Amino acid sequence: SIMVAFANGVVKAYDAQGNEQFNHGPLGEHTTNTSIGMMRIPRLNKDILLCGQEFGYVTVYDLPDFRPRGSFTTGYDGEVMAIVDMMADGVFITCGLSGDVVLWRWQDEAAANASMSTEMMSSSPF
Repeated sequence: SIMVAFANGVVKAYDAQGNEQFNHGPLGEHTTNTSIGMMRIPRLNKDILLCGQEFGYVTVYDLPDFRPRGSFTTGYDGEVMAIVDMMADGVFITCGLSGDVVLWRWQDEAAANASMSTEMMSSSPF
């Protein structure tokens, strides 16, 4: 499948033949897309889609059911321009238009007692 994010907050999935398989959004606070990233949370063995947005927000969805997991902010006002899975035990990076680079790690959900829990590991506004 190919995931496509549109500026208006819509996310679509297409099969190898180009047929639309899924269409979602905009929904609630998720009304823009500036970048997307897919990753697996290793401790949960769960695939997720991260949608970067304006004003430093990221909304997360469980895949393949597209259940909203939650949203968080990078702490910077610029658009989130890249989301990169570091393939290292739930570590990922968000990069913003304002020059920010933030390193994140998924926390153990049992310890955090929340539907979504990330922690900022490092931040640099350049």
